[in-house]
Amino acid sequence: AQTVEYEAMASLVNLRKRAETLAEQIRSYQRRASNIDDRSIAARRAIASACSLSEEQLPFAGELMDVAADASTWRLAAEKALHSLARTLLVPGDLLGQVTHAIDQLDGLGRVRWTDISQQPKDAEAGPADLVTKLDFAPGEAGAWLKAKITADYPLACVENDAAMH
Repeated sequence: AQTVEYEAMASLVNLRKRAETLAEQIRSYQRRASNIDDRSIAARRAIASACSLSEEQLPFAGELMDVAADASTWRLAAEKALHSLARTLLVPGDLLGQVTHAIDQLDGLGRVRWTDISQQPKDAEAGPADLVTKLDFAPGEAGAWLKAKITADYPLACVENDAAMH
């Protein structure tokens, strides 16, 4: 009986720790305008600091796009489809050498995804139901690059049901 009680108490302690960790993550997301995780934000902060850049010069793709207000039903699908891209740092070509050097020199960043936005995505046209048409993009070079990238590399049609795919 004591073993069962001990295991129950250990489980309770672990669940409380997990609940506190999740509550802190929620508070962290509420404090910032981005939905990028803490580890990625810390990695960008370290890279920007090492390069004497502002964090705004190294945006995450996810910070430059959002689901359009009239397409909110597609939010979950967009987040799942673009999760990996959203956590990618968009690096202007003139900063690429500096940023990659900093990434190579810094320890403990975890996995850092980045892409050179001076390399234009292939030309592509979005279909009327493509996911990219459900998104809004930040103005500027990085936002325009991101829209072109999603159009070219994520030609995902948004359909209401399976029958619309056939």
